[in-house]
Formats: sequence, structure tokens, C-alpha cells
Amino acid sequence: MKVCLVVLGGYVNGYGIICELKKKTNEDIILIDTQIVLGAKSNKIKDFKLINNDILSFKKVLFELKSSYDKLVLYPTNDLYLEYLYSLYNEIKDFCFIPLNINTYSNNIKKDVQYKFCEELNIPIPKSIILKKDEKLLSQIEKLKFPIIVKPTIRDDLKSEVFRNKTFNDIEEFRSNIPLLLKYLNENIEFLVSEFILGDDSTLYSHVGYRNSQGEIVGDWIGHKLSQYPKSFGVVSSGINDAPAIVREQSSLLLEKMDVLGLFQTEFKYDYRDKKYKLMEVNLRSHMWNKLGCATGYYPNYELYLDALGKEDTKSIPQKKEIRCFVYMKHELFNLIQRRKEYFNTFMKNILCRKKVFAIWDKNDPKPFIYDTIDIFRNIYKKIFVKLKGGV
Repeated sequence: MKVCLVVLGGYVNGYGIICELKKKTNEDIILIDTQIVLGAKSNKIKDFKLINNDILSFKKVLFELKSSYDKLVLYPTNDLYLEYLYSLYNEIKDFCFIPLNINTYSNNIKKDVQYKFCEELNIPIPKSIILKKDEKLLSQIEKLKFPIIVKPTIRDDLKSEVFRNKTFNDIEEFRSNIPLLLKYLNENIEFLVSEFILGDDSTLYSHVGYRNSQGEIVGDWIGHKLSQYPKSFGVVSSGINDAPAIVREQSSLLLEKMDVLGLFQTEFKYDYRDKKYKLMEVNLRSHMWNKLGCATGYYPNYELYLDALGKEDTKSIPQKKEIRCFVYMKHELFNLIQRRKEYFNTFMKNILCRKKVFAIWDKNDPKPFIYDTIDIFRNIYKKIFVKLKGGV
């Protein structure tokens, strides 16, 4: 059987998948994206397919690949590709391995549903409510303590103009944003409002892996963010493959309750007030720092491949792995530029870590690194140009 491994999205997370699959398999790797990204420059892929940002263009390229391969194994890297796969499921399931549970997916992506499962399992969560458009907004949040964070229950910012999250420090700040919230509520976008857990980026912990067709979690590891970009509500800048065992324990219970199939990343935040690890969200796809897992002996993307082909991996007893630090230099530099003295010590500690895993650098595959480095200077130039022009 001729198999093709199809990575959907070629940014840092997609490139990490490409590196892992190239290391562990001899199959052809095809990258699909709506723009030319660093993964498209890799010599590890057989081909790059540039598509329009719509489901019909995506569907067309899958059927084109079908003419050359017996089976496509799909690797989504963002929520929009998951939505496409869910919508096209019945049309492509005969020739594609789709890493999602068609029966539970539509509920599992909702943050309020994730929190309800946590309540049933006694997994700690921030105190939260669902914002309803048919009631006065101020009265709904009166039992919550500020600061609060507001997020769409479903990640809508990839296909609409709604914000990914907003933090409000006091009632007046919330009151001034009521017209904006009502606008989206009237568009049938739901919001989860939670008390904000105090603490910096280093209080965030993740469980990463693959839950296969038999309901087993395989290739999984736990990690600890050291920094994010942008600050507080961004994506990983640096992180290590080390976290308390309770993070894996709580995550595994939740994933079983949700009956997840596919790649996952659960994120928890440590609350110093009650010394509990509280669920922030569950992502049913690959994430930014998956290259760290591969570098330390864990291969969730390879496990997906084995599951798709009905193959078995030789299981070994989990061992204590060497602690290494994942560093995405672009984000580290942007943090340093924007936060300066506040961030300098963190920056030096992260980049001087003796055992580093660079997000992009590979001496045998230099073009993605060169492309990403050029993009760093392009972004810096844009920021300086806007500043000189008096922009914000």
C-alpha cells in the first residue's frame, strides 16, 4: 500500500511533525498550507501544496493526492483544519486516516463542555460561567472575582473576527466592552468567562501525546512552559520536558471521559492560592513545541502513523528522560525587544540552557531556519517603520 503523510500547516508545529516523521518513517511527506511558510522550504518533504483559504480548495488537493496514493494519513496543526476534516469526514474517510472521533468532536472542542467534564471528575478548573445574551451581562459576572478572562467557547478567531481572549481587570473595563461582547453574542458566538489565575507564564503545564483507536494514550510526555509570546496569552517561546505527575494523571482522566481520538495537548495552570493545577483548555491537534518530545524519545506523531496502518510499536517501560529546553529564537527575540529589562534575565537563562532543542535549526535542513531568520528581520523592520510613522 502506497502511503502519504499529509501535514496540514507548515509553521513551527508542522515543521516539528515533519522532522519527527522523517526520522521515524520512509513514507512520502506532503505539506499543505494556505501560505508559503517555513515548512515549505524543508528538504524533508516530497512536495508542498499551496491552497486557497477555503474548504473546497482543501478538498480538491486531497482528492488529487488520492490519485497517487492508496492512503493519506492526516496531521492537522490548527483548529480550522480540524473543522475541515470534521465537515468532509464522510467524503474522505475511505482513503484518509482522520485523527478525530467523529462522534464526540463537536462537543469536545467547546471549552464549557471540557469544564463540565472536569467538574464530574473533580479536576480543578477556574470559577467560570457561560455568558448569555438574553440576560444583563453585568449581573451574570457579579459572583466572579476580577481579573477575569473571556474566551469564545469554540475557537472562532480562525474564521471570524472575534478575539481569541480578553482580560478585564475591573468592572469598569468590562462595562466599556459590553457593546463589543453583545455584538458577538448576537452573532451566536458563546463566551466562557473565568476568574483569571494569577501567575506568570512559567505556571503553565502541558500533557502532550496521541490517543489511539483502542483508547490508549501513547507517545505522551509532560512539559512546563518557561515563557510565551506574546506575554500571558501567547504560544510557547521556551519550555522544558518536565512537570508534576498530577498533570498527566488529570489529563488522562479527562481524555478518557471525552473519548478523544488523535493528537492532544492539555494545558493546566498552577494556582498558588490553593496549590492546584487547573485546566485551561484541551487542544485536539498538534502544538508548537512537539519537537521537544521527539528530541527526548517520545513520538506521538509516529504513533498516529502506526495507528493509521494498524501496526504495533514495541512498548517499553517509561523511563526518566533527560531534561532539555525547547527554544523558539524568534519568539525569544521578540519578547526581548518588547519587554527589554523586564525580560532580559529570562532571555539569557533560556538561550544559555546547556541542553537546548531549537524549534527550527537543523544543519541538514537549513532553508527553514534561513527563511524564519529573514522573517525576524522583516518583522523588526515593520515594527520600527510603524513606530517612525507614529503608529501603534
